[in-house]
Amino acid sequence: MRGEQADRPNFFVRGFRWVLYHCIAIPVLQVLTRVTFGLRMKGRKNIRGLEGAVLCCNHVHYLDSAMIACAVSPRRVTFASQPDNFHLPVAGWLVRQLGCISVGSSVQETKDFIKTMSARLKEGDWFGIFPEGELVTYSKALREFREGAFQIAAMSGTPVVPIMILQRPKKGWRKINLRPPLTIQFGEPIWPPQDGSLREKRRILCRQCYEAMSDIQERFDGRHRELRRL
Repeated sequence: MRGEQADRPNFFVRGFRWVLYHCIAIPVLQVLTRVTFGLRMKGRKNIRGLEGAVLCCNHVHYLDSAMIACAVSPRRVTFASQPDNFHLPVAGWLVRQLGCISVGSSVQETKDFIKTMSARLKEGDWFGIFPEGELVTYSKALREFREGAFQIAAMSGTPVVPIMILQRPKKGWRKINLRPPLTIQFGEPIWPPQDGSLREKRRILCRQCYEAMSDIQERFDGRHRELRRL
């Protein structure tokens, strides 16, 4: 467990994972998400030029990690995974090869995870979080955030990018689908405050990110209400 969090794979393993991720997984997912979910990506200009970043998204789909990975490609984003997922047949191997990191199953392992990701963010890595915690498929309501999700950003001094997965009205042939098409909207980066304790910084980031994501939802819904009136 600890090795899964702290140890870097060797050159050959990194090469294999690079090919698997960029040449197989992402191209397949790009086609899947666009055709099946009608995925569109808006506001990518807000992530240009960022080095390390924490991508904060609402948790509304079982493939939302894949959608974010496609939206930021060719940049790569790391996601946390529950320890049990690494031991699943086939899927566990895939989770490991795609670069997911275990959050740990004990207090010490969770602390090691936070330290590892904080260091990697300072080196320029990107990390994805879902601060709502629980997955509620196709929920339009933004649920309460867990402050702990912002600990890594506060520790590393890296910005949080608010992201919303939004539901567009069904049009054309997509009306036969039971689910609405989706849009990923990137907001502007939110930097941790320079002053205050770690806990205060975490709380401020949590509040500001929640407000930014709520604003993205409201503006998106407002535009579509106006379009329906025309």
